[in-house]
Amino acid sequence: MSDDGGQREQITSSVNPLVKLAKQLGTRRRVRHKEQLFLIEGERALRTAIENEACIHTIVIDAERGGELSTALTDLSLKSARRTVEMSHALFTSIADSEHPQPILAIAHMPGKTMQPNPSGIVALDAVRDPGNLGTIIRTACAAGVDGIVLLPGCVDAFNPKSVRASAGTVTSIPVVLSPSVTSTVDAYFAASEDVSVLTAEADGSTDYRDVDWKKPYILVVGNEGHGVSAESSAATTRSVRIPMASGVESLNVSVATGILLFEMRSRRNPQ
Repeated sequence: MSDDGGQREQITSSVNPLVKLAKQLGTRRRVRHKEQLFLIEGERALRTAIENEACIHTIVIDAERGGELSTALTDLSLKSARRTVEMSHALFTSIADSEHPQPILAIAHMPGKTMQPNPSGIVALDAVRDPGNLGTIIRTACAAGVDGIVLLPGCVDAFNPKSVRASAGTVTSIPVVLSPSVTSTVDAYFAASEDVSVLTAEADGSTDYRDVDWKKPYILVVGNEGHGVSAESSAATTRSVRIPMASGVESLNVSVATGILLFEMRSRRNPQ
């Protein structure tokens, strides 16, 4: 709950400790994980995070544009945050990540959700470096009912501001964990399952995605935007999966391909 009785603290100096912290959270992965804090920008992402019971450290409002915010969101934010501050437009934009930010952002505690053993399905990202792709995959996985996200080596930080924004705040609603390899992921989460499928999404995969038994427990491994999955991940594969495309097209964007595969899974498991 807010400890200021609904009053907004005014911050006017660029050397204020909160301003310095927010700037570091926006640009430095090491600081985010040391402090276990990250930035959430925009109304939709913030509302989603609050609805997922994210612990809000501080709400920051652009003093010149605060009137653009919905009263419902403002009230919800005040009730959810320990601290609410206002700052000038120039100071606000100096800590926001987007070029044309909405007039509200938050500093939030990392959710710390844990992956439950023997999930029905998870997505493992193999050196996915684009934060927009990673965030979109997280958002898509949540919509498809996936149990968790695994980040293999080489991935961008899921709490990078661009990733959080692309996820529309859903990074707070699904377990996101790190793992050194696909094999380690199987050992950690599928120890009691002898029937888990390790599926890698590859342009030249051996199996049409429509021929996969999506009702079995699975790990779907999606790879780097330019190079696909690593040799180590390929070696752990049960089956490589392809999405047939028109001639002359080499590949799909990794987040688009992941969405097609996950919603094929969902349609198989939840036929209408």
